Amino acid sequence: MGKVDYDYDSTEVHGSKNSNRQRSDWFDCDKNDVHFDLFATVEEIVNQSPRSSELLKNARMYTNQDIMNNAPDIMSRASTVLPKNKPTYNLIKSVVDTLNSRVGKAKPRPYFLTTKGDYEKQEKAKKLQQFMDGFFDKESIYAKSKLVFRDACLMRSGMLKFFKSKKDLKVEHVNPLELWVDEIDGMYGNPRMLYQQKWIKTTVLEAKYPKFKAEIKESATEQIRTKTMVCRVIEGWRTGPNGRRVLAIENATLLDETYTKETFPFVKFNYDDALMGYWGSDLVEDISGLQIEINKIMRMISKSIELIAVPKIFMTSTSSIPQSSINNRIGQVIKHAAGQPPTFYTPTAMNPEVYKYLDWLIQTGYEVPGLSKMSATSQKPSGLASGKALRTYQDIESDRFSITSQRWDEFFLRICDKILEEAKDVYQSDDEVNLPGDKFLETVPWDKVNMKKDEYVLRVFSTNLLPTQPSAKLEMVKELVDMGAVKSSRTLEFMDMPDTDKYIEERNGTANLTKYHIQNIIEKGEYQSPDPKMNSSVAFEIANDRFLDYMSKDVISQEKLELLSRYIEQIEELLQPPAGGMPPMPGMPPMPGMEAGMPPMPGMEAMPGMPPMPGMEG
Repeated sequence: MGKVDYDYDSTEVHGSKNSNRQRSDWFDCDKNDVHFDLFATVEEIVNQSPRSSELLKNARMYTNQDIMNNAPDIMSRASTVLPKNKPTYNLIKSVVDTLNSRVGKAKPRPYFLTTKGDYEKQEKAKKLQQFMDGFFDKESIYAKSKLVFRDACLMRSGMLKFFKSKKDLKVEHVNPLELWVDEIDGMYGNPRMLYQQKWIKTTVLEAKYPKFKAEIKESATEQIRTKTMVCRVIEGWRTGPNGRRVLAIENATLLDETYTKETFPFVKFNYDDALMGYWGSDLVEDISGLQIEINKIMRMISKSIELIAVPKIFMTSTSSIPQSSINNRIGQVIKHAAGQPPTFYTPTAMNPEVYKYLDWLIQTGYEVPGLSKMSATSQKPSGLASGKALRTYQDIESDRFSITSQRWDEFFLRICDKILEEAKDVYQSDDEVNLPGDKFLETVPWDKVNMKKDEYVLRVFSTNLLPTQPSAKLEMVKELVDMGAVKSSRTLEFMDMPDTDKYIEERNGTANLTKYHIQNIIEKGEYQSPDPKMNSSVAFEIANDRFLDYMSKDVISQEKLELLSRYIEQIEELLQPPAGGMPPMPGMPPMPGMEAGMPPMPGMEAMPGMPPMPGMEG
């Protein structure tokens, strides 16, 4: 949600229905009376907006059921949007689910990158990456995000809410029907106030707010179907200067606190951005007309087949064949007088043009978001057998909803920003957080993970950029290796083989140790010789590049530069073979008598007419 612009006068709906009270803004009300005006504000917004009925209609077209409305006496039940007990084709559900699976399969993974950061910041960024990956798994972000995508297709926008639970940060998927924004306040997409209206069991509220037990019981309502006592709760936020957060029931204020953030504790995803307003534009409104026409054609075809396309028998009025003889007995012999035998006829129910029209409606519905009917049925065009052909076909289809995919990636960037923003309020410097490791969870203080926003760059990359078909994936990896973009030794990583994280970690041991040594030289002036077990060529490349970089910028003292130069010289010594012979193989001692080089073979001291070879004089 970008930064809110406060340079305009907010003209949102506010006030109280109580005629005895002076009309006022809820965010300026006294703590004891704020719940009256908060409820009045939300009720007026709900009554003035057609959004609820429109979203419920979209939901019914997707599920063919009425979902629970804001009132506790309306529960999920059968609807008549689609015909009952007749063949139907739910185009909306098929299109939404197919698009969700195509876009949702690419799980964007945010990466924290440091730009020329020192070793300490790089290690901190790695821990922050571990924390984020672990948080995504703990809170099932990818699973909840699919519900968000579905909501955006059906109800204009999908939402994730971030909140504190005890001493931990939690994330939940929110039904868009619970959220409300005044249309005037949100006209330009950046409202200052947001409201969430929810029905909660009284037992849950009483356990959370025992001081208001009497008020909760007084405002409770019985849910007709389950006989459960529920209570309507409204939570309101006002951002910016003099921000405020209020949690209230109809007759009491449960929570009232200052809200200093410039954004709401939600991350919103729009399937498409509307021309004006806070909410987005959904997919259903683009294909609902096609769905209605499909329903009409399906009902007409079904009725025509039932009334017309049934076998009929024509007999002359003078025929002497008894009707009882026309049955399903096998091998029956029927005798009749000379004349015309009965005529069996099955008429055509509908003109073939009707079926072509129905197929066109269905195909057009898939083409609106950029899909095809084959995508929904997991089919591929005939003749596409090679991995390259399959990949090209998928790329062409994916390009048609690339804008949606870009919004999807940006959505995960905003999720990361919101996680870090909320986590800084939830966790103190010495609070311990869990970092998932190879075999166990590592517990570290939050201060060892937390980074300032200007210390890293956040980028998102899909974890499923390669094709899903094994043949196409293998062929693409081969092409990358042939191009030199990927080393052949890393093929298994790109083929998504097990234990790739451990494999990468083991290969980066030399780089990590070299950076650690350099960091101690630069930050502390402490020198430690390079380890002979290191990959000397990799260590030399890293240390030499860092030395030249510091030389060009003149940002460290001459003493530290000399220590770094000495470190590089020692690496060069490790790269050189021992004087007088070949270096021993790694991990093996030199053979006896070979310390000073290989002695000359007998009779080979010197050939006639040729000077002795260097080192072979004796």
